[in-house]
Amino acid sequence: VGGRLARLRQSQTGMPVATVHNGVAVDNFQAPLRDLSQPILVYTGAVTFWSGLETVIQALPAIVCALPTVRLRIAGEGLAGYRRELEALVATLNLGDRVEFLGRVENARIPVILADAHLGVATFRPLDLRRYAFPLKLLEYMAAGLPSIGTEDTETADLLAKHDCGVSVPFTAEAFAAAAIALLSDPARYRRMAQNARAAVEAGHRWRDLMDREYALIHETWMRKEAK
Repeated sequence: VGGRLARLRQSQTGMPVATVHNGVAVDNFQAPLRDLSQPILVYTGAVTFWSGLETVIQALPAIVCALPTVRLRIAGEGLAGYRRELEALVATLNLGDRVEFLGRVENARIPVILADAHLGVATFRPLDLRRYAFPLKLLEYMAAGLPSIGTEDTETADLLAKHDCGVSVPFTAEAFAAAAIALLSDPARYRRMAQNARAAVEAGHRWRDLMDREYALIHETWMRKEAK
């Protein structure tokens, strides 16, 4: 589903590898014009150790110093023990009024949650496995017109760079804070990335188009087999 995984597999096998990226139900999402005066950072997905959400929470005090009205909203469930660690960190940093844990939410609520947010959190612990991931959350952020911050040297970083719809940073609280402050303090850059994000998924990540490509690849393979 991604370029990095395709290149890895090709290097392992010496065989050609076809790529059909992940997609998103673009029309389910709205990409409103956003006022950056009260920015909300949003994370959707598994709340587990590889998400690295503690780094985002650790970055919040610095972000608050520059953007006093900023908040973080986390939608999803996962490891109960990890969530308790995050909640304890929030309490230690006195961020109780800044961080909201929504828990498990229905898929139908995701577009509403994203429409109310301003910056997508697509960072995660840089494990070898995660470097190859093509997160559905990132495409949903893009469909909602959200610029995003991802972890450098990953498939996510490649996608953000390709479409100029966000930034990738080292997996540190300091780097995340600096990127968030810079992006949310630059309305012109923010609007450009927001528009690029939506345009990219409209042009290349609609499920219908991707499934058509998948079917075409299967058909071509079958026809070559029949011709032998």
